[in-house]
Amino acid sequence: MLFFYAVSALFIKDGYPVKSHRGAKNVLNKEYVLTGRIDVESAHFFAELESLRDAADYNVFFQATEDEIMEYRPMVDTFIADIKNLIGKI
Repeated sequence: MLFFYAVSALFIKDGYPVKSHRGAKNVLNKEYVLTGRIDVESAHFFAELESLRDAADYNVFFQATEDEIMEYRPMVDTFIADIKNLIGKI
């Protein structure tokens, strides 16, 4: 969820009101990927994490091991650092 909050902070800073995870994906693509401020790979990663979040929240049969989740850690850290740079806080 931290990645969603980081993106939400960026949207607040830039004046984009977003109320849902789907809305966040749309704004991220339209306002940041298409303008070159965020690369396509980062947007795909954001979408992948959102899919995992959906599965964890809404699929009672979804199970992920700690090892599976920890594989995402380096990419999450990089994604959040990129968002912080866009916000202007390092």
